[in-house]
Amino acid sequence: MSTQTPTKHTDGPWHVEGNSIYDGPDAETRRIVAWSTIYISSRPDQFSDGGANARLIGKAPELLKALEDAIEEIEHWAAYAPAHFRDKYDLAGELAKYRALIVAAKGGAV
Repeated sequence: MSTQTPTKHTDGPWHVEGNSIYDGPDAETRRIVAWSTIYISSRPDQFSDGGANARLIGKAPELLKALEDAIEEIEHWAAYAPAHFRDKYDLAGELAKYRALIVAAKGGAV
């Protein structure tokens, strides 16, 4: 079963500079995809590192593609898994959870 569905987001790879995420490295033609702000509060537990958030967001297209590829590989290899392995792990349940994450990430209803 393929997890490849049309994307509603800007294709990757994305490029991060500081807190800004762009759709390409060329300063003349790139567009901003997203940005992450740094929220500063007098409470240390409310501090968010915008740069770290931007790096994570910037890798989103590659992480999505990697998850889609991993699902296909698991589906393929699961057919060859010994019975004791299939009994021990709920591969179908795990794959359903991963597919739901992909649908949600692409803006679909879960």
